[in-house]
Parts: sequence; C-alpha cells; structure tokens
Amino acid sequence: MELKKAIDSRQSIRKYKQGEIPDADIRAIIEAAGKAPSGDNRQPWYFIAVKDPVLRNKIADAVEEKASRAAEIIAEGSGAEADRAGNAILKNSGEEELPKAATDSEKFMSFTRRFITFFRDAQVLIIVMSKRPAANFFAKAMMRTEKEQENFLGQLVYKLNPTMQSIGAALENLTLKAVELGYGTCWQTGPNAAWKEIGALLKETGIEKPDYDIAAFMPLGIPEDDQSSPGRKPVDEILTIL
Repeated sequence: MELKKAIDSRQSIRKYKQGEIPDADIRAIIEAAGKAPSGDNRQPWYFIAVKDPVLRNKIADAVEEKASRAAEIIAEGSGAEADRAGNAILKNSGEEELPKAATDSEKFMSFTRRFITFFRDAQVLIIVMSKRPAANFFAKAMMRTEKEQENFLGQLVYKLNPTMQSIGAALENLTLKAVELGYGTCWQTGPNAAWKEIGALLKETGIEKPDYDIAAFMPLGIPEDDQSSPGRKPVDEILTIL
C-alpha cells in the first residue's frame, strides 16, 4: 500500500469483526513502531500486546469500575475541587461548556463503554509503555537563563523533553503499518485513568517495567465496514509558509 493511501485510509476504529491476527503481523506492526525517530535515539518505548481476551476484559473491567466510582461522585454532585480543576482546563481549551457526560452519571458510564472500554472487542490491545524522561542537558542548561526557573521547569518536563513526542512518532508508525496490513486501530489515553489498577493486573501476569509508565493504549483489530470519521481541516487552515 502506498503511504498516501495508508494516511488517507487511517481512521479511529471502535468496531471490529471476528477473526484472528497472526503474531507475525503484530511483530511487523511493532517493528514499524520501533523504527520511529526519537529524541537522542533513546527509543523510550515498550509494547505489551494483549491477545488474551480474559486479561483484556479484566483491564476493561478495571477501567469501568473506576469510572463507576467517578459516576457516583457525579450523581452526588460532590467533587468540587475536581470541578474547579476541570473548569480551569475547559477555560484554557477554548471549549464553551462541559459535555453532558461530565455532569450526568448515566451518560458518563455510557460514554465510558462507547469510547473507552470498546477495546474489549478488539483482537489485540496494545499497551504502550514510556520510559521515564531522562535529563535533557540542553534544556537544563537553557533553564539557567530564566529568572523564574520554577515556571521553566514545567516547560522542561512537558514541552522540552522529547520522550512523549517520541512515543507519538512510534504510534503513528504503528497505526499506519496496521492500516497497510488491513487492520484498524484507535489511539487512546482514556484508560490511563486506571493506570494503577492496570499495572497491578500486568504484575499478576509477571510483567513489571519499573522504569516505564503507561502512556497510551492502541486497540488493534479487524475493522467493521463503513465506519465514519470526522472531517479534517483543510491545509490552508493549518499552514503558514513564510
């Protein structure tokens, strides 16, 4: 498949057909992910491909159980501190109002099952691990030029450290290779909210990566036909050439 066709065909897939994905295809997809560029060539990624439906359902159950506790708080109308934090995020995001699922417990759980734990039905759930950010000597040196170094420290961790950008590059390779092989994916971070519970489930299987954190989830499956996707902004809206 040509690269342009893979890019144009890629979409977030949340509905999957029955079938099997050979281990050889999973290996090819992860090999493509591992060829992505990374800051300082640190290659800060590790991938866990969960084919076992029992474990996949346990992971989904852990997310839904935590979501149900959040739904109870929504129903009680409590959690004022979290509401203040959420409203601050909303203000900075440019959105006008919170979605209904944020204030209605039933809608919140419906949202969780539709957009978060649908990975139950995928053939594979790829858990993406990120190595904890290493010291960036260049950014640290630049921090010394700032009068308010504490403010700059946040930039150092979240904007100037290349780790998460490297993970993003790997996941783009992963999803495009999946498209080339005829599969569908959906790039997720929602399940990260249950990272402690999911980490405990992985530990029960004998998997521990003490220097890594869960960064994202990528369901991988055989896509059902005719799934729609939202449009994309035209190039004139996202580009300035100087």
